[in-house]
Amino acid sequence: MNSNPHTDIGDSEHPGGMTTYCSESARSSPQQGLLSAGFWRNVDLKTGKGKNGGRYTQLTGCIRPELVDRLNPNDHGGQYDSSGGAGGHGNPAGSKCIG
Repeated sequence: MNSNPHTDIGDSEHPGGMTTYCSESARSSPQQGLLSAGFWRNVDLKTGKGKNGGRYTQLTGCIRPELVDRLNPNDHGGQYDSSGGAGGHGNPAGSKCIG
């Protein structure tokens, strides 16, 4: 999620421009932002093991950007990736998806 309020996703894809946000049940650190219970809707959840044997969780669905001040409701989106980014260290750098 964008570190600064009302920022387009693409404009936040730089070191320090992003912050991890989680639902209440997945939050593991006070440094992570908290998504409200109604943020996700029409969600399809898929879990499994990847080619390297690591676990993954994928959410596909709709979000309600008006429920957080970080998102710009007119933004066309972007992608954060825990195994991508410069050198494969995640975007944001050091981000990880856990259980």
